[in-house]
This record gives sequence, structure tokens and C-alpha cells, in this order.
Amino acid sequence: MTSVELRSPRRGSLYVVCTLLCFYLIALLGPQVGGDAGVRIAFGGLGVMVLGGVTHLVSDHRSSTRATVLRFEGTGIRLQNRSGSAFLPWQSLAGVGFHWTRDWRGLPTYTLELCPAGPVAPDDPALRHLICDDEPLHPGMPRLRYRIPANATKPRIHLKQAFQQHAPHLYFGLVKRRRG
Repeated sequence: MTSVELRSPRRGSLYVVCTLLCFYLIALLGPQVGGDAGVRIAFGGLGVMVLGGVTHLVSDHRSSTRATVLRFEGTGIRLQNRSGSAFLPWQSLAGVGFHWTRDWRGLPTYTLELCPAGPVAPDDPALRHLICDDEPLHPGMPRLRYRIPANATKPRIHLKQAFQQHAPHLYFGLVKRRRG
């Protein structure tokens, strides 16, 4: 059995907000702490370190609660995330692989695509938020499928190896998709 953990990428916006909050506090409380510029800089640096540490802990906790774990077994894939767990037998899938595109910064982003052979499971809590409607990958493939973000390189390599080991007949490889 192969197990791969996929974590959602961390967002830097929380760090930016906390840094801006620190600078606001420096401007607001700096003159009250002391008129000396050195005291204000020290106060601001301490505030940035404290809020930066708190921000790191909060974002690390948020990232861990968004983790998706895929376990590959001889009979299928067991998916577990914060919403629950689901099992997708190999015979219930028409194809699996990766899509990639470039984000607004021009950086490549990857998603794992699980294409069901039958209808998707909209009532399953673990799979409900993974359902996407997109152009079919190949003729005969469904529009509705499960899409899981897979931007980290090592997990993507492990996923490819697991698919090639357990279900090589389903693996369609890496496909470029249009932005959006």
C-alpha cells in the first residue's frame, strides 16, 4: 500500500496582513512608547516577530486541516480529508492523471484528475468539494470529475509512481489545460 499526502499551498496574504498590522501599530503606538526612533524600531521589530510567529502557527494549523491523504491499494484509492473518507475502486474510474496550467504569476499549477467511469458522488462529504465540471480529457471521458490540487513536486512524483504501479491502464499522464 502506498500513501501520499497532499497539502494545500500556504497563502502569503495572512503574513502580509500581519506585517501591515505591525507597521500600523508602530505608527499608532510608537510615539507613546518613546520618542526615540531606536525604541520605535525595536518595538516594531518585536511586534513583527511576535505576530509573524502567531501567523506561522495559524497558517500551519490551517494547512494541516486541509491535507488530503490518498492511500493506494490493490483494489482502489482510499481518500481521506477533513470532510471524511471515501473509497474509489479502480473499476469505478475511467482515467487518472495530472493537468497543469500557469497561474496569474506565470507559475505552473498542477491538479490530480480522477475521472469516474460512472456518475460522480455529490452526496459523499469527502468527495463533494472535489467535483469539477471541465472539458473532457479525451473522447469518452466524463466532464464531471474529481480535482485535487497537487502542486508539490515530491507528492506528484509519488502519485505518478503509485498510479503506474497499481493502475497503469488508467494513467493518462500530464495534460496541459487552458487557464481558468
